[in-house]
Amino acid sequence: AKVTFNPSVVEQTRIARNGILGDFIIRYDVNRELSVGDVQILNGYFVHYFAPTDLPPLPKNVVFVLDSSASMVGTKLKQTKEALFTILQDLRPEDHFNIIGFSNRIKVWQQDRLVPVTPNNIRDAKKYIHNMSPTGGTNINGALQTGAKLLNDYIAQNDIDARSVSLIIFLTDGRPTVGE
Repeated sequence: AKVTFNPSVVEQTRIARNGILGDFIIRYDVNRELSVGDVQILNGYFVHYFAPTDLPPLPKNVVFVLDSSASMVGTKLKQTKEALFTILQDLRPEDHFNIIGFSNRIKVWQQDRLVPVTPNNIRDAKKYIHNMSPTGGTNINGALQTGAKLLNDYIAQNDIDARSVSLIIFLTDGRPTVGE
């Protein structure tokens, strides 16, 4: 599929005072009537359909690592928070998660553990994210090391579902300015 979106400056300012800032994201699904493995080609573009319908969702162990450094001021942090709110709503009851906010300091929401997805934990996580404000430098290395240790310790210390998938979702805008 090819999507073209090229609004003029005037059209952009109708949407937001300073125009459109950030990424333009399109979400779509495909018609699944075709058999698995079909490829469609049109005008030099192609799409490969591989979307089995009978696969159940896998349990997830997720650590979100969110940049709250000064470079994230304004729209960047706002959009990142909104994206994370959406992702949290999509987690399932069998999933576990934690959040690390980082700038030059690294702040772990729930120290030394991942928490199950419950309405209360999602509500509390959203409050934690909402209260993040941009400040300081960007210690990417320290944040990722903290996230990896948190996730590895959780896996080692808990009887997790063998089908589960462990992830670190890293949300940042830039390069490290603090740490290694």
